[in-house]
Amino acid sequence: MKRFLSLLLVLTLMLGVCGLPAFAQADEAPYEMTIWMPMNHSSFMTTYDDVKCVQLIGEKTGIKVSFIHPTIAQNEAFNIMVASRDYPDAIYYRWSTYPGGLTKAVADGLLIKLDDYKEYMPNLMRVFEENPELKRQALLDDGSLAWFPAATTSYLRRAFNGILIRQDWLDKLGLKMPTTIDELKETLIAFKTQDPNGNGEADEIGLISNQSEVVNTLNLLGGAWGVRDSWQIDPETGKIAYGPVLPAYKEYLKTMHEWYEEGLIDKEFAATDGNMYTAKVTSSQAGIYQGNTATFEQHTRLMEEAVPEVNLQGMPYLIGPAGKDYSSDENRVRLVWGQGVGVTTGCKNIPAVVKFLDYGYSDEGYMAYGWGVEGESYTMENGVPTLTEIITNDPDKLATTQAIVRYAFGNNGFAKLHNIDFWKATELNFRGSKEANALWYEADNGLLLPLLNLTEEEGREVASIMNEVTTYYNEMFMKFIIGTESLDNFDRYVETIKSMGLEQATAIEQAAYDRYASK
Repeated sequence: MKRFLSLLLVLTLMLGVCGLPAFAQADEAPYEMTIWMPMNHSSFMTTYDDVKCVQLIGEKTGIKVSFIHPTIAQNEAFNIMVASRDYPDAIYYRWSTYPGGLTKAVADGLLIKLDDYKEYMPNLMRVFEENPELKRQALLDDGSLAWFPAATTSYLRRAFNGILIRQDWLDKLGLKMPTTIDELKETLIAFKTQDPNGNGEADEIGLISNQSEVVNTLNLLGGAWGVRDSWQIDPETGKIAYGPVLPAYKEYLKTMHEWYEEGLIDKEFAATDGNMYTAKVTSSQAGIYQGNTATFEQHTRLMEEAVPEVNLQGMPYLIGPAGKDYSSDENRVRLVWGQGVGVTTGCKNIPAVVKFLDYGYSDEGYMAYGWGVEGESYTMENGVPTLTEIITNDPDKLATTQAIVRYAFGNNGFAKLHNIDFWKATELNFRGSKEANALWYEADNGLLLPLLNLTEEEGREVASIMNEVTTYYNEMFMKFIIGTESLDNFDRYVETIKSMGLEQATAIEQAAYDRYASK
């Protein structure tokens, strides 16, 4: 009997060990998790493997993280990886751009659903419980979970994007901050004709953009007409509509074309690349342009030596024919905005990978991903985290939001809850940024939609329709603005888009929105 009981005890222990999740034990090498993620800081880093908080969290979870960074254009590299079916353990991506979204990524055999692994993600489950609206935006329509989203609990955090204006030019010319479309036109004329940069040359440009951002830049003005460049709520009907075919969109395009013809919008935008765009801004030629809460510091630092009086401020969303200061930036209503980490069907150790990713939603992960490593990138001063000089006075002259990336993801996306305190201490800690954030937050968000989930079939149909629609729209937008296509042909343009299946796509988006509203 003693021998039998001893044998039974040994077998029980063996089965218990075999049944444990495959986390690394103290005497084992850590599991090496691979994650595909674009590198957005290649000017001063080669791999996110070196980010100190990633190494710290890896040590705490018994997991070594190895990043795979695409060496070609992000979308091209992603498509090649998907086609190869040779997947890493996890992928960080803007899943809202995947045709059919997360639901389709699961149906395609790329990502797995995570519902069977909730025991390994107590932190994310707690965040969902405490923030039901965030949870509603993160889950698929069937209530399942397919990713670890980049998320925030603060709508104020999402009001980070808008139009920047040279306040020092306004002051020099005795102008007030524009609040309406008509006032903006007067401001643009003054910027172009009254030499606000004081160099004696007529080189000022009212509103600038570049070839890849012009739609987004001008879209920030479209709310004054109650339209935006994609799906929206039609203020006339309260239903889902595709903004670029609404009657008000024609009036919006008409005004933008007139401004282009009058030289109030940079006539070189179609040929302006990123470097040329930055040069125009930093050489004090640009009066108004698109930016975000991080742009205030970045651009001021580049200009202040030559223009000590430079003063960037946020311009409010404007009132126009629609009668309201509608925001056209959909980020405003999205606590979950489409980026995050999905676990792939190629994952070799799902519990271990889930455990690592869940850390980003813990209190410790919140600090580590936001501030980095205590004693190195930050210290606690009277209970308040404070950045050290190695971040605030970077030896390579990097802005704070860039220097932090050696230690933490800071304000950048990952599988984490974004650190509001770090964001306020960095992006909102420079002249103009805090005021702009508050100003942009006050705008009316009546046009905007949360991130919607489509079924596999819906996603396939909408992707097929909208790929064609979007290509045609982008082409015609440029032609209407520049004038190579007359706005007399707007109705024909609308009929062409409708013939591509827009009504079917609209019905699908409406159904998805109705499901979201009742989820």
